[in-house]
Amino acid sequence: GSRSKAAISLRKSPDGTPSPGQPDEDARQFFLEESSRRGAKKIASLSYEERAKRAMLAEEAEDRMIRMYDDLEGLLGEDGMPARVEDREKVEQLARQIKAARQEYLALVSGE
Repeated sequence: GSRSKAAISLRKSPDGTPSPGQPDEDARQFFLEESSRRGAKKIASLSYEERAKRAMLAEEAEDRMIRMYDDLEGLLGEDGMPARVEDREKVEQLARQIKAARQEYLALVSGE
Protein backbone atom coordinates (compact mmCIF):
# COMPACT_ATOMS: atom_id res chain seq x y z
CA GLY A 1 0.00 0.00 0.00
CA SER A 2 0.94 3.64 -0.04
CA ARG A 3 1.93 3.53 3.65
CA SER A 4 4.54 0.90 2.86
CA LYS A 5 5.97 3.00 0.03
CA ALA A 6 6.33 6.02 2.31
CA ALA A 7 7.75 3.94 5.15
CA ILE A 8 10.49 2.41 3.05
CA SER A 9 11.41 5.06 0.50
CA LEU A 10 14.99 6.23 1.06
CA ARG A 11 16.39 7.51 -2.20
CA LYS A 12 16.08 11.02 -3.57
CA SER A 13 13.41 11.87 -6.06
CA PRO A 14 14.44 12.86 -9.62
CA ASP A 15 14.58 16.57 -8.66
CA GLY A 16 17.15 15.81 -5.93
CA THR A 17 14.89 16.32 -2.92
CA PRO A 18 14.54 13.57 -0.33
CA SER A 19 11.78 11.10 -0.98
CA PRO A 20 8.78 11.27 1.37
CA GLY A 21 9.98 8.24 3.36
CA GLN A 22 13.30 8.13 5.15
CA PRO A 23 15.56 11.18 4.90
CA ASP A 24 18.84 11.31 3.02
CA GLU A 25 22.21 11.44 4.79
CA ASP A 26 22.26 15.25 5.22
CA ALA A 27 18.75 15.20 6.68
CA ARG A 28 19.72 12.38 9.04
CA GLN A 29 22.73 14.37 10.26
CA PHE A 30 20.57 17.47 10.71
CA PHE A 31 18.10 15.42 12.81
CA LEU A 32 20.90 14.21 15.09
CA GLU A 33 22.46 17.65 15.53
CA GLU A 34 19.21 19.56 15.91
CA SER A 35 17.82 17.05 18.42
CA SER A 36 20.95 17.37 20.54
CA ARG A 37 20.94 21.16 20.30
CA ARG A 38 17.30 21.43 21.37
CA GLY A 39 17.84 19.29 24.45
CA ALA A 40 21.20 20.77 25.48
CA LYS A 41 19.84 23.09 28.18
CA LYS A 42 17.70 20.39 29.81
CA ILE A 43 20.52 17.83 29.59
CA ALA A 44 22.93 20.32 31.22
CA SER A 45 20.70 20.39 34.31
CA LEU A 46 21.06 16.62 34.82
CA SER A 47 23.69 15.01 37.03
CA TYR A 48 27.05 14.12 35.51
CA GLU A 49 26.25 10.42 35.84
CA GLU A 50 22.90 10.80 34.06
CA ARG A 51 24.46 12.89 31.27
CA ALA A 52 27.22 10.29 30.76
CA LYS A 53 24.69 7.44 30.69
CA ARG A 54 22.47 9.27 28.21
CA ALA A 55 25.44 10.14 26.02
CA MET A 56 26.53 6.50 25.80
CA LEU A 57 22.99 5.28 25.09
CA ALA A 58 22.42 8.02 22.50
CA GLU A 59 25.68 7.11 20.76
CA GLU A 60 24.61 3.46 20.65
CA ALA A 61 21.21 4.44 19.20
CA GLU A 62 22.93 6.65 16.61
CA ASP A 63 25.31 3.84 15.61
CA ARG A 64 22.36 1.42 15.26
CA MET A 65 20.49 3.92 13.08
CA ILE A 66 23.49 4.36 10.79
CA ARG A 67 23.97 0.59 10.42
CA MET A 68 20.26 0.10 9.73
CA TYR A 69 20.20 2.92 7.16
CA ASP A 70 23.20 1.32 5.44
CA ASP A 71 21.49 -2.09 5.47
CA LEU A 72 18.30 -0.53 4.16
CA GLU A 73 20.06 1.26 1.31
CA GLY A 74 21.62 -2.04 0.27
CA LEU A 75 18.18 -3.58 -0.12
CA LEU A 76 16.64 -0.75 -2.15
CA GLY A 77 16.65 -0.25 -5.89
CA GLU A 78 17.13 3.04 -7.71
CA ASP A 79 13.43 3.81 -7.27
CA GLY A 80 13.66 3.61 -3.46
CA MET A 81 11.62 0.42 -3.33
CA PRO A 82 12.95 -3.04 -2.41
CA ALA A 83 15.24 -4.24 -5.21
CA ARG A 84 13.87 -7.77 -4.81
CA VAL A 85 10.34 -8.77 -3.84
CA GLU A 86 11.69 -11.17 -1.24
CA ASP A 87 13.40 -8.23 0.55
CA ARG A 88 10.16 -6.33 1.15
CA GLU A 89 9.55 -7.72 4.65
CA LYS A 90 13.15 -7.03 5.70
CA VAL A 91 12.90 -3.47 4.33
CA GLU A 92 9.70 -2.82 6.27
CA GLN A 93 11.25 -4.29 9.43
CA LEU A 94 14.32 -2.07 9.08
CA ALA A 95 12.13 1.01 8.56
CA ARG A 96 10.24 0.24 11.78
CA GLN A 97 13.50 -0.35 13.68
CA ILE A 98 14.96 2.92 12.39
CA LYS A 99 11.86 4.78 13.54
CA ALA A 100 12.14 3.22 17.02
CA ALA A 101 15.86 4.08 17.23
CA ARG A 102 15.13 7.69 16.21
CA GLN A 103 12.49 7.96 18.95
CA GLU A 104 14.90 6.46 21.50
CA TYR A 105 17.66 8.88 20.44
CA LEU A 106 15.30 11.84 20.63
CA ALA A 107 14.16 10.90 24.14
CA LEU A 108 17.75 10.51 25.32
CA VAL A 109 19.06 13.82 23.97
CA SER A 110 15.96 15.88 24.77
CA GLY A 111 16.24 15.24 28.51
CA GLU A 112 12.86 13.51 28.71
